[in-house]
Parts: sequence; structure tokens; C-alpha cells
Amino acid sequence: ADTSIQWYDQKKQLIVHEGDLSVESPLPETIPPSGFFREQGEIRSYIVPSYISLPSGDRQKLGYIRASADMDFLHAELARLRWVLTIGGSVACLFALLGSIWLVRESLKPILKNLEQLKQFTADASHELRSPLTAIRTSADVMQQHLERIHASDRDKVKAIASASEQMSSLVEDLLLLT
Repeated sequence: ADTSIQWYDQKKQLIVHEGDLSVESPLPETIPPSGFFREQGEIRSYIVPSYISLPSGDRQKLGYIRASADMDFLHAELARLRWVLTIGGSVACLFALLGSIWLVRESLKPILKNLEQLKQFTADASHELRSPLTAIRTSADVMQQHLERIHASDRDKVKAIASASEQMSSLVEDLLLLT
């Protein structure tokens, strides 16, 4: 449907017309031996000269052949294909986006679980270390208030214990702050 083929003589006069499509335009003045395409509106034609081989090896031009087709259907199909590809591409991108979000969440679950366990461990460790450190600090403070009961060589040791327990308490407080 919507195609035609026309045969012309050497003088470019129409001899035979077959097909549903009517192309009324005359043939161009010059037509190269390889033929050429011509578009007029929505009708596309290919015009090529027709030759016969002579026994001498020469070729004699018999006439011309024009094959034509209406491109309306092709343009409509291409437009529909563009819409389908646009919508299909958008849907595919949406599925890819949703899939990637789901995959990222799934891959982060073990990391978040481990992070929560680490926070819990740190909080528990800090809390458990606070009680003994408080007892050590209190004992060191009492001993420093009554230096007369401590041997002179042990006084520096008590100061070192008090200083170390202060540092440890500060570290435990920082750990609690982090958790």
C-alpha cells in the first residue's frame, strides 16, 4: 500500500504505472547512472536509469525506473517508537533508581547493626569502668588528705595513682560523651 513503480522511456515519457501511489512530478533533467533519491513532501522516490547490454559490450539506455513510497506511515511509526522508548527508558531508569536505593539500604544494614553494637559496648564498658575508677579516686584522695599515715617513700606513688585515676576518669567521661 502507498507505493508505486513507474517505467519511463528514453524521452522520459511514462510507459507503465503500477501501485496505489500517484506521483505526478516529471523526472529531473539529469539522472546519474547510479540513480538518486528525491523527496517531495512525504513521498520519497528512487530514480535509476535502465540499460541493456549489447553484444559489442556497450550499454544502451532503455529508459528510467522510479520507485516511490509514501513516508507518512514510517514517520508515524517512528514517532510512536520515540514515545515508547521515552516512556520505557523512563520506567527503566525509575526501576534502576528504586533498585539501587533498596540495594544500598540492604548493604548498610550490617554496618548499622555493627555500629549499634559498638555503641552499646562502648556505653557498657564506660559505665562498668566508672565504678572502680570512682573507688580508686576516692581512696587516693583520702590517702592524700592523710599523708602522715603513709610512709614517705609511698607518697609519690599515691600521687601517681591519683593522677592516673584522674586521667582514666577523663577518658571514661569522653567515651560516655561519644556514645
